[in-house]
Amino acid sequence: ILSEKKKKNNIDFQNDQKIHVLDKTKGCCVSGLISDSRKIIDKVRIYCENKFFLLNSYPNLEDCAELINKLTVFNNISNDEDKNSTRPIGASFLLFGKDNNKFELIKVEPSGCYIKKKILTIGEGSNDGLFILQEGYRVNMKISETKILALKTLRSITESTINEGNIEAAMLTKTSNLTILLKQEIIDTLRMI
Repeated sequence: ILSEKKKKNNIDFQNDQKIHVLDKTKGCCVSGLISDSRKIIDKVRIYCENKFFLLNSYPNLEDCAELINKLTVFNNISNDEDKNSTRPIGASFLLFGKDNNKFELIKVEPSGCYIKKKILTIGEGSNDGLFILQEGYRVNMKISETKILALKTLRSITESTINEGNIEAAMLTKTSNLTILLKQEIIDTLRMI
């Protein structure tokens, strides 16, 4: 999973996290209004932790998508159960994770509708990015090949030059839990393209 951080001003840029860890095998990438997405991500994290605490198992990815759907449709991201906002949520969500060693991607749109496919993109330029990913994707790709494909896709749809300062990346493999890539790992991958 790869995301570009767009610099609007220095204060927002430092707190502009686009990739979030939900639990050890699930994450979420967001596009749009960070304040809206942050509130929803916090509620999904609490849901995941509560389910693990009570049942000793994490919810599946589709349960998380349904929760985001419910929160966006009713726009009840406040703590007051009786109050619903009249404005729509201004964020899209790309949930990613593995359940029973099977990888899944789910895109949740601002309307609350969600789509489950093998290749998905969100945000500005997502249609072009989706086309590039569909052209370059193969079922049994190596980790280095997937990193290069993701960076080439992002580079082709962004307006600015990509570097380790304006990219966030996360990786999930069959043998490891979800990890957010460090800047040095991003630099090493950028050198390969």
